[in-house]
Amino acid sequence: TNWYGYVANNPLMFVDWFGYALHPADIVQNAINNNQISSLSENGVFLGYSAREIFELLGSTITQNKALGTGVFVTPKIKGITVTLKYNKNNVYGNYIRYVMFATQNGRVVETTTGSAKGNARAPRDLRGYYRNGELWVSSDSIISYFTKVWCEGAVAPGSHSISANGLKVLQGIELPLDTTGIYSKLLYIQDGKIVGIYPYYVGDNGITFGFGHFMNQEEYDTDSSERAIYDKYVVAGTPFSDGKSTDYNPRRVPNAKAMPLDVAYNLLNSDVQLHVDELNSYFKANNLLLSQNQFDAMIIYRFLYGELGDVVVDLIKDSASKEEWTAEIVKENQWKTRNQTIVDMYFKK
Repeated sequence: TNWYGYVANNPLMFVDWFGYALHPADIVQNAINNNQISSLSENGVFLGYSAREIFELLGSTITQNKALGTGVFVTPKIKGITVTLKYNKNNVYGNYIRYVMFATQNGRVVETTTGSAKGNARAPRDLRGYYRNGELWVSSDSIISYFTKVWCEGAVAPGSHSISANGLKVLQGIELPLDTTGIYSKLLYIQDGKIVGIYPYYVGDNGITFGFGHFMNQEEYDTDSSERAIYDKYVVAGTPFSDGKSTDYNPRRVPNAKAMPLDVAYNLLNSDVQLHVDELNSYFKANNLLLSQNQFDAMIIYRFLYGELGDVVVDLIKDSASKEEWTAEIVKENQWKTRNQTIVDMYFKK
């Protein structure tokens, strides 16, 4: 038994990672860097690291049958998720054998690695290793990237997310910073030095915005009684839905409108966000896509701001694209650059 595997065999330096102080992927990387995991080369070609030793390092249950050339490694439950690796030496793929990893939460598989070559939950990658000396040898990148994805902060089964308090705060700050000195200060109702409300305002998109990003146009007013009730409570009857002057960076208060109390604005934001939460949970569950809490928050913010994820963003998620690829696709040199960079940074925050 490896009593100190859970602290990368260094109990003086590391602490119990079941308390989440050290990510399992970091434990494996540290052990590899310190030559604590056996490696194998053949005719000058590097084949990989011992899969068994990697899983042993994490305190896994190891079952191997060298006569049959099979193995099953099962990690303990980490952040509510168990990872299993299975291999069979007869599962040949050219010069390699193919092995499978999958993650289970509450008895349900939430991530797998069999399928095509993209490396995501809907169309996961084939993981290929070498079978030599009765052992499976794997690349560190394949294992570490998988552990990073599965045990990323707050990872839960697809379809089970809600937006975090931090995600809601970031969204609120993007939609309408509560800053008494900036360009949005004229939209704030301040009483005794305290912000107590938000005036309805124009931002140049043929509609009126209430609170934190609750947009309403003429059609929505005409067809939705709940929207009409909001308008009638805060805006003078007959006030047009556009002033022809405002832009996102030059918002203008709706003339003679009443301020929406701050607590009402927050409640309205929560209601609006929940619609996006429900839609994305349904989509991610249907496509078996596992996201961390930060990734889910980032996608809620993106959808709230732009109305949909769109094919580009969906493909980035499904392809497990790198931060550089995300940045190249959605952080353009335009007025949305800062907010989109915030979204990308949140998506990749551990």
